[in-house]
Order: sequence, then structure tokens, then C-alpha cells
Amino acid sequence: MKYAIAACLCVALLFGATEELDKSFDVKPGTQLSMEVLNGDIEIMASGSDKIEIHAVKRTKKEAKELDKVEIVIEPGSEFKIYTDYLKDDAHVSVDFTVKIPKHIVELDIENVNGDVTIKGVTCDAYIEAVNGDVIIEKIKGNVEIELANGDINVKDTEYVTDIELANGKVMVELRSISDEGVDIEIANGTVNVYIAGHLDVDIEAANAIGRISVEDLDINMKGIVNSLETKLGKGGPTVSVEAAVGDIIFHKLTK
Repeated sequence: MKYAIAACLCVALLFGATEELDKSFDVKPGTQLSMEVLNGDIEIMASGSDKIEIHAVKRTKKEAKELDKVEIVIEPGSEFKIYTDYLKDDAHVSVDFTVKIPKHIVELDIENVNGDVTIKGVTCDAYIEAVNGDVIIEKIKGNVEIELANGDINVKDTEYVTDIELANGKVMVELRSISDEGVDIEIANGTVNVYIAGHLDVDIEAANAIGRISVEDLDINMKGIVNSLETKLGKGGPTVSVEAAVGDIIFHKLTK
């Protein structure tokens, strides 16, 4: 019996504890969803219903009572809010969220301090502000703006991107269409890869302090190592602006 108890204690200390929450709510057309998470991943995707469906998992490497130091707060309304409330400063708890949203959500406002943000297949604008973690955006019918301190940004098959700011990491963005506002990408340290659909008429402006600017498969003539670029594709149009302090900037032709 002593050995059995000791084994159970070792397993608890090794694997910690988890607690799950599942809830769904009806929402009205025009609803905005905001989320604020301190520690944990956020994944948002389209639902097949008219409800917001929330699945959350609290995790700790300590005993189960540690989970009580963090509350998951949900406030339904025209501005639907989801956030984590840390009741104790010493809480060693993360909370991962998977949220499914209906088509009539019009805007996402997402803040995350430590964790990844993934948004796929939704039909609304998305504004993301994060500190540590990757941001992955795929198949959004709407506008996207991202501000991130540390991590990688990956934007694919999305209607519009107007603003990306990154301190440290890598950016990969596909531009299949472009709004009249154009696109503004700023990065302090890291590489930027921009894939532009060949049918777009855009102006291109790029500059970096340390690194090089290059073009692959686009109808732009460049020779040697370049640290600034002003040109256009097609007839020209809204501006795609990319600035990097330290890092390469590469423009590609988007073929798929």
C-alpha cells in the first residue's frame, strides 16, 4: 500500500492537474468577441451553429488546488468577453481556449501574453495583440491587424491584411487581395517573406538597415544587394510597405 500511495503522489507531481470547461451561448448579429488571456493558447474557428462554443482547459504542474487560483470569466452581450482572472499572483496555471464562433460575429479583439493565437476559417475582422507566442491566421474573410513582441507570424489565404508589427521573429504573409488602405509591415529583428498574387496592381516600398531586399518570380528587375526599394506591380495602386531594422525582406509571386 505504501508503494501504491507513493506511486500516485509521483504521478500527480509529474503530470499535475487539469480542469475542463465547456459552455455555449446564443449570440446576436453584430456581436464583437474580445478575449484576454495571460498564459495559454487561443484557437478560434468557425462553428456550424448560431452559438459561441467555448472549450477551456486549466493546467498546472502542481496539485489540483492550484487551479482554484484562476477563474475563467465569461460575459455575454453585444461585446462578448472571455478572460482569465488570476486571483493570486503566485498562480502557476495556464488556460488553453478553443472557441467556435458563428458567422454573425463581426469582430475579434484578442490579447494574449504567453501563448499562441490561431484563427482559422472565420468571416470577420481580427485584431490581435500578443507578447510571447506565434500568431497563425488562415482563411479569414475580413481584415487582419497583428501586433506581436516575440514569435512568428503566419498569414495565409486571408482577404485583407492592413497592419503587422513584430519585434522579434519571422513574418510570412500572403496577399491575395489588398484594400485601399494598403499593407504596412514593420519588424525590428527577423525575416519577412511577402507573397503577392500576380494579378494585383500595387506600389511596393521596402527598406532595411541590416540585411537585403530581394524579389523572386515577380516582374521586378533588381541587381546586387539592395537596402531600399520603390517600385510597382502592374499599374500600381495601394502601397505594400515593409520596413525591417535587422533582417531580410523577400517578395515572392503567390502561385497557389
